[in-house]
Amino acid sequence: MRRFQDDPLGPRPRIVVLGAPKLGNYVVLQPLLRGLRQKYPDARLTYVGSWRTWELERLNPWIDASLPLAEQGRGARETLAQWRWNLERESDGRGVDLVINADGHAPHTFAWITALAPRFVVGAAPLPPGGHPLHALAQDPHWSSPELVRRYAGWIGSNSIRELHCRVAWVDTDFERVELPWEPPRPDCRRC
Repeated sequence: MRRFQDDPLGPRPRIVVLGAPKLGNYVVLQPLLRGLRQKYPDARLTYVGSWRTWELERLNPWIDASLPLAEQGRGARETLAQWRWNLERESDGRGVDLVINADGHAPHTFAWITALAPRFVVGAAPLPPGGHPLHALAQDPHWSSPELVRRYAGWIGSNSIRELHCRVAWVDTDFERVELPWEPPRPDCRRC
């Protein structure tokens, strides 16, 4: 496992984004998810999210699979290890290419990353911090600090969390555009 620095992921990369059990976290990750789909159109993109956001995840056109495990915290480690084993079995031993830890402050994500055993990782992970400014930015605990833009001048233009998630994952997209999937209510739904 190594820190990602826009390394080639190969054909049909397997990318996992670790989310949080919060609606706001899911919303701000939409530009990242869309940008990943644009950058890697043939990727298998899995979002490890929450039952709270599962209805939105289910409708999301940018992800291929959703694992609503966030509420389990550290307990999801075994499920993720089994999921990875199944992935490797169905793809001749090839596992996860990239994990993007978008919930880096949660104590359980190190265990999740270990269970997923990716080739590359973005964000907080059980490995050395890395020497690139974007590696440091990914782990900087002060994303809301007014000094952040000055400290990472040339790498970021603002401390918008949408921009920061995209930059640390080497994704170039319109990070200010947030789109949420939706579907019209069923005609037979009286409470909708």
